[in-house]
Amino acid sequence: MVPQRYKDQYSTHIKDGQEQTFAAMVSAMDEGIGNITKALEAAGLADNTIIVFSSDNGANVGCVSHVTASNYPYRGGKRSIYEGGIRSPSFIWARGRLAPHRQTLSFTSLIGCPLFGVLLVCKGS
Repeated sequence: MVPQRYKDQYSTHIKDGQEQTFAAMVSAMDEGIGNITKALEAAGLADNTIIVFSSDNGANVGCVSHVTASNYPYRGGKRSIYEGGIRSPSFIWARGRLAPHRQTLSFTSLIGCPLFGVLLVCKGS
């Protein structure tokens, strides 16, 4: 479920109800993440925080009647062993811990791939 105020933002230009809900969920998540980062800033903790976002699988393609996602250029999707099913978009937010003038690191992770090495780089070890 997503609050109606988020769905209302998309009611005029997205006609499909499932797509409206998905777009609304992304907006709600974006706002929530913004609230978290603002709270970290206000508490003076942003420079000592690493935030990791990762999905559990590729997009759900070929399994449902209405597809609104793509794993291009990879083949397959959720519930498959092809690259499109085991790779997922991910990113790390770690201000001051990555390359100069960079706050985020975007990458494609493999399901089950340990992030320990990446986090050690962010930590500075």
